[in-house]
Amino acid sequence: MKLGSGMAPVQRMREAGVTVGLGTDGAASNNDLSMLDEARDAAMLGKLAADDASAVPAEAVVEMATRGSADAIGFESGRLEAGAPADLAVIDLEQPHLTPPHDLVSHLAYAAAASDVRHTVCDGQVLMRDREVLTLDERAVRERALEAAEALIARAETDLWAAFHSGW
Repeated sequence: MKLGSGMAPVQRMREAGVTVGLGTDGAASNNDLSMLDEARDAAMLGKLAADDASAVPAEAVVEMATRGSADAIGFESGRLEAGAPADLAVIDLEQPHLTPPHDLVSHLAYAAAASDVRHTVCDGQVLMRDREVLTLDERAVRERALEAAEALIARAETDLWAAFHSGW
């Protein structure tokens, strides 16, 4: 949507048996990189593209975000069953926008936000517990990212200045 490059016919693709997954493609075209936002957008845009409010229902969106995404890139993941990698996010349902919890799949597809994720596990390893990242120093990563961004901007400005003064 940010790039204005159209709407995928998700409902028709699913009806044709196409494996559909969800993902984010980088900060250049999606600033927040939230899979929960992607799920909501896929559901809403899927309905709009099909001109049908029943298209791309919540269950389909959750399946696309989990098993569909894993299948699309060849991962043996995206499901909770014996023998599968334990990849999961635990959502804190004690939030006003998730109350009452009468349809959890609908809440996951339409209402849950990245800030509602309480714990994450990847291949059985707890990466975040009680919203605290355990596997890296979050502050150091953010500082390094800021420094890299500032250096990139400075380099771009220098290159632009040099190009301008050389007559392009």
